[in-house]
Amino acid sequence: MKHEVERSLIELEVDKEAGTATAELCFSSDLAIFAGHFPGMPIVPGIYLVEACRLIAEKVRGHRLELVEVVNARFTGEVHPEDRVRAQVALSQDGEIVCGNAVFSTANSPAAKVRLALRQT
Repeated sequence: MKHEVERSLIELEVDKEAGTATAELCFSSDLAIFAGHFPGMPIVPGIYLVEACRLIAEKVRGHRLELVEVVNARFTGEVHPEDRVRAQVALSQDGEIVCGNAVFSTANSPAAKVRLALRQT
C-alpha cells in the first residue's frame, strides 16, 4: 500500500519551517485494490488517505515516521479512481509524538479529515 500511495502523489509543496504541506494525489484506476473495493463502483479505501497523511508528514519532517494511532478519521465524501485529491497537512509536536492533521478534498467535495499520532523511527 505504501508504494501505491507514494506513486499516487503527483504534486507536493512543503514548508518545513511551518510544518505544513499541500499535496495533490491521483489514485490510478489500475490499482489492484479497486478489484475488491468495491466491484462495479471502485472507491479509494480510507486507509489510503491515512497512509497519504503519514507519507506527507514524512516528507515535511525529512525522516521516517511510524503510525502510533489514528486519533480521528472522518470520511465525508467518496474518492474514486482518477479523482484529483488535494491534501492539506499540518504537523505539530507533543513530546516525542508528531501530530499530523490532514484535510482531503476532491473537486466535488470534502473527502476526509484525519488526525494521526506518529513517531520518528
